[in-house]
Amino acid sequence: DAAFVAGNMSAAEHHYVEARRLLPSDGALASNLAACYLSASKVAECINMCTEALRLLDENEQAAQGMLELSEYVLPSCTLSAWRKLTLVRRASATCWSSSERDVLRRGLADFEAAQAIELSPEQAAATGVSSDRSLWDKEVLARDMAKVRQLLLQEENT
Repeated sequence: DAAFVAGNMSAAEHHYVEARRLLPSDGALASNLAACYLSASKVAECINMCTEALRLLDENEQAAQGMLELSEYVLPSCTLSAWRKLTLVRRASATCWSSSERDVLRRGLADFEAAQAIELSPEQAAATGVSSDRSLWDKEVLARDMAKVRQLLLQEENT
């Protein structure tokens, strides 16, 4: 995380790839690797890694509820919603940046809407270690981003 916070995306990406080799079921690591991809404008990689992170977070939630047994690290259940919201915002951002096509923008908007539906306090957002990212807990930031996507969809429909 230190390399990411310092803005050294190349080093952060390397560290997250190595960490994922040790803990492949950790959705938070997958989400952070997706953030590296997003920062490096590796949009397709970001979207794919976010999708993988969301799958892993679902498995972690099932394990936390005793419905699935994982042999590896399981995220604390109190952080799962925060990680899910963060990952949805990352995937929505990457999706909306990837294309101005209507179907792609709609997929991104759906992720933004799903993220907005997850209620978090600033304290819950802090559990991810990226509480400075206001899109996690500030409804106005998400609403503004969603309004931009809706505007792009309107422009696309009018052309």
